[in-house]
Formats: sequence, structure tokens, C-alpha cells
Amino acid sequence: MQKVVKYLTILFLLIAATFVITACNSGPGEVYEGLVGRWTMGTFTYTFNADGTGRRTGESFTWGVRGDTLRIHRDAEYVNSGEIRNERWDFSIGTNNRLNLRSQQERTMNFNFYQIGVIDMELVGTWEWNDDPEWRYVFNDAGGGNRGYEGDTDSFRWGVVDGNQLRIFHTMGGMSDSWNFTITGDSLWLGSGQQAGVEFYYTRR
Repeated sequence: MQKVVKYLTILFLLIAATFVITACNSGPGEVYEGLVGRWTMGTFTYTFNADGTGRRTGESFTWGVRGDTLRIHRDAEYVNSGEIRNERWDFSIGTNNRLNLRSQQERTMNFNFYQIGVIDMELVGTWEWNDDPEWRYVFNDAGGGNRGYEGDTDSFRWGVVDGNQLRIFHTMGGMSDSWNFTITGDSLWLGSGQQAGVEFYYTRR
């Protein structure tokens, strides 16, 4: 009888250990702070949220990092027959905050993304250029915007990196502008991160 009890106890412990290991390995991994934010390649955009959720141009997923592997678990409703649901990517972040993703499952898939950054609510709104109030920036709270004169504007996506670097991306292309900025009350200062000495002042409308 004691042998049977001992056997059942060991069996129970093995089952419990297997359950714990499976549960731990079923999730995508740990959130990596360096990936949190928005990344773009043309019109294709990733959003990695700090709670481990994300979006990729029209679909949602959960994500995490184990070692040097980015794991993306796609929501089932977005996965078509024959597609990979649980993706594995080698990733690295290089100079100028460029993200390289190389699929571990489809070796031909190798992409580079620019970091758009986070939406800074202080910037959201309309800003008129002090030298010509008819010319303005409009930043919306979804990370889009436009600039120029009414009826003749340039649409873009925008984000903030490192708390004080504004990045502007053309809707159909890569990064076009990088600006250092400060906001004091209703005044906005932009200093070019690409051309020394180029700066502009704006007033919130």
C-alpha cells in the first residue's frame, strides 16, 4: 500500500511539474522595454505596448522576449490557413533606433523598421508658426497629423523618442524630420536634429 501511495505521489508531482513548465512556456515571454513603442517601415507599422499587447497594421497580438528571440502570438481571428500563428524573430536595435527583424521560421523574411516613438499628449493640438500664423502643425492623439497652409498640407505620422526628440514620418515613406523640442506654456520650440542652427517657434492655437 505504501508503495502505491509513494508511486501516486511521485506521479502527481510529475504531472504538476509538467503543468507548471507548460504554463510558463505557453506565454510569449517578458516585455522588453527597448521594444515598447511604435515602429514603421513605409506604411507597415508595429505597436508594442508595455502590457505585452500589440498591433501590426490591422491585427492584434501578444508579445514578449526570451533571450534574443521576439515572440509574437497572433490573435486567432487574424490567422488564415497556412499562416504562422506563433512567430519567432531574431531582433536587434542598431544605430538611429533602427529595428531589424529576421524570421526564424521563414528565412527570407528580414525587415528594418524605424522607431516612431510614443505619443506625447503635450504636443497634441494645433501650433501656428510665429513668423507666419497661416502655416501650422497639427498633431492628433492617434499619432497622425499634417503641416502647411490650409488646403495645402503634408500628412505624416509622428512620435517622440527619449522625451524630447520629435520624429516626423511621411505617410508613404521613411523618416523625413527629426527635431529637438521644448514646450513652455503655449510656446513650442523646434530645433533641427539634422541641420545645426535651424530652429522655429510656434504658438498653440
